[in-house]
Amino acid sequence: MSSTINFEATVRRLVLKPLIEALKLKLPITGIVAANVKAGGTVEKPTLDVKINRPVIYDKKIEINDINTKIKTVGKNHYAMNVKARVENFKPEADIDVMKQGEFWAYKVDTAPLDINSAIEAQMPSLSGIAKGFAKINVQGSSKPNTPININAASQKVTIMDKIDIEKISLTVVVNLAKNKVEMKEGSAQVSNGLVNSGFEYDMSQKKWNGIVNVSHLNFGKMLAPFMPEGELVGSVDAKITMKGSNGIMPLSFANGKFSTTPGYLHKMSIIDKISPTKRVSFEKIAGSFFWNGTDLFLNPGTGAQAGPGEPLYRYFTVNGSAGIPGEGLKLLFDGRFDVKILDQFLGAMKGVFQYMTGNILRDIFKDTAARIMGIKRRDFQNVSFTLANSWQELKLLDLKITKSIEDVLPIELLNNDEEKQREDKQFKFGVKIPVGKGEKSIEDERPEHQLRQQLIDNLFNIDL
Repeated sequence: MSSTINFEATVRRLVLKPLIEALKLKLPITGIVAANVKAGGTVEKPTLDVKINRPVIYDKKIEINDINTKIKTVGKNHYAMNVKARVENFKPEADIDVMKQGEFWAYKVDTAPLDINSAIEAQMPSLSGIAKGFAKINVQGSSKPNTPININAASQKVTIMDKIDIEKISLTVVVNLAKNKVEMKEGSAQVSNGLVNSGFEYDMSQKKWNGIVNVSHLNFGKMLAPFMPEGELVGSVDAKITMKGSNGIMPLSFANGKFSTTPGYLHKMSIIDKISPTKRVSFEKIAGSFFWNGTDLFLNPGTGAQAGPGEPLYRYFTVNGSAGIPGEGLKLLFDGRFDVKILDQFLGAMKGVFQYMTGNILRDIFKDTAARIMGIKRRDFQNVSFTLANSWQELKLLDLKITKSIEDVLPIELLNNDEEKQREDKQFKFGVKIPVGKGEKSIEDERPEHQLRQQLIDNLFNIDL
């Protein structure tokens, strides 16, 4: 007949560092704790309940409180544990299996669902609220020196910034404490019907990280829908993104990448319904590259779009500059072939940026002449460049320029009767700058006639072959 155990004790002062070293565990845990200990069970299979009353310090800065551990004997040198604790508002719980293998101990940890937001907040307060959801984690390792720790994490759904759902997350991570490295070689998830694969490396000693993300067939309309107050974007995108950062601080995080879309379109917007006969703005392809500097998103030169079949607004355009995301510092430079009449209606409907062309020119004769030069009076695709600046809420149009063949501006046939000379003349292009407001180089007097005088001088030096 087995003897039962019934024993209680109080530990008033226990220094953890020598205990960790005696167990041959290389863990960054310190502290001087007090604990209540209760032993039970039988001599063959004893149990132990330990409640620690003082915080344990992890990595010299993270306080782990309310540690409650229940241990039961499974067999010889084989134990099962249940551990609960608290770090700020994060309350992890895990079942742990420990078995002696030779001189060392092997362990396996399976957590209960963990609150991701609370975990991030406890480690990196500046990122609180960036991700919400629950995840389960499996950890396997050994007390044998230099043995890597293998971690598998899974979550059915995590919501980013209360807007984007990431589903069916699976991560495989290897922690090498001897090298102070954390590596994620296999990571996958589904985002907006697309597949995301990723890799990641973190240097624990320098608090620096870098990673790579590959995206396939992501439905960007579905992903961007929560951020769009109006309209619907249809299409999918492939992308490759590289990232790096330090200290878990957003302004010290950087990313760059390239992307390419399938054919698609933007529709269900009141502006588009008013000005486009097709009720949509279509694209055959949007491709390019971008850079995130920690605070703003920039589109790199070479980024642009090709119009879909029969698209009435444009044929193609390139764009680069600050995208004004998260909302400050918008400065996008557009250059492409647009139908100026529809472009005038489109931008004018947004914020009246073509204000001088739509009724505010002081002299009607200039309005009529400029409109004829620009092509506003007829459907006509022309080479157009302009800058959208300020913010998406308060758009400003700067530096509008239309490049036309000189025959569209001057009556070449009337000025020169020689056909060969006429052909030579038609090779010239004429850059027309239209005064729509303050340009990149500010003109002190912003009245249209003063802008026009200055810009006509500029135009004289803007004729090229």
